[in-house]
Amino acid sequence: MVLTSLAQGADTLAAHAALECAIRVRAALPMPRSAYRASSSFDDDEARNEFEKILDQPNVELLELVIPESAGQPPDDWAVVANSKEPACAEFRHLAYAVAGLYLVRHSDVLVALWDGEQADETKPSG
Repeated sequence: MVLTSLAQGADTLAAHAALECAIRVRAALPMPRSAYRASSSFDDDEARNEFEKILDQPNVELLELVIPESAGQPPDDWAVVANSKEPACAEFRHLAYAVAGLYLVRHSDVLVALWDGEQADETKPSG
């Protein structure tokens, strides 16, 4: 099984490779599917449609991760939290991405990281 958050780029590349080899994919999303689809993890509608296409595959298991109750509730609707620059929303969104990253690490036997050699964009969740 391949675990991924299905963000644009290496995540979707890994999912495609796994599916081509008939390997199951678990998509561990940092927030509800609709909010994540609208988030800055995707540059454009083409990338968002690719995300949906992968999730619709029969060998893909969707897991929408939950923020620990101790962190409280999102400061706004997830659709707003997914892209808002308001500090409370941005902080909660970063927590959601951290929870997803922790899930992937804790449930992996092997971790494969891909890097394009470019400096990270600090405004992106993976930056």
